[in-house]
Amino acid sequence: MRSSRPVTRLFAGVLLVLLAAACSSAPSAPSGSAAPASRGPTPSPSPIALTDYPSGFPTVYTNEVDPAPNLLEPVPGGLRHDATGTLRADDGTTGTYTATWIENRVRAATIECGGRTYSGRFTADAPAITMEVTFPEWGHAILVASDRIVVFHSSNNGSSPAACDEVYGGTFTFEFTSGPIKQLMSGTWTWDDAGRLIFDSALASASPSASESPG
Repeated sequence: MRSSRPVTRLFAGVLLVLLAAACSSAPSAPSGSAAPASRGPTPSPSPIALTDYPSGFPTVYTNEVDPAPNLLEPVPGGLRHDATGTLRADDGTTGTYTATWIENRVRAATIECGGRTYSGRFTADAPAITMEVTFPEWGHAILVASDRIVVFHSSNNGSSPAACDEVYGGTFTFEFTSGPIKQLMSGTWTWDDAGRLIFDSALASASPSASESPG
């Protein structure tokens, strides 16, 4: 019986070696049980508020109104006018637009328009025209012709053309999308004596949050 002890010890030693080898060759478990956090979408860069026009953007345009009929649509508050046209610069840059305004005639005791004074005539209570302009190479702009005077002889909406209609200018918001980062700009525009639309200087208070509407 004594001779069996070394053999028993030998088998026990071999078993320990095999177990150690098996443990060392087994794949180790990951140190943490939580799955790696997935990365969300990369946020878009914040828009840049411009104080001057991008290099190469022309600021003087002729206005070409499409010869389509002046459509009038009854809406709450009056008749809606819709028109389309193209702004065209000397270098070939173009912007196509749709223009709308609501005609609701109200009496004016006296009103000056086109160098004349009209008495007992009618004007529009909200004469501003809104133009949405798309420039294929530059982006999108919204122009509001807030400095406008219109005079009618009749009180009935849509019953007669305007006796005088003068647009002097207004404001704009522009979303320039030609670069890698959206650029926003607000400013004023005017008509010159030759009937051309001119983008003037930017408003000092231009800010991205106030200019998001052209999108």
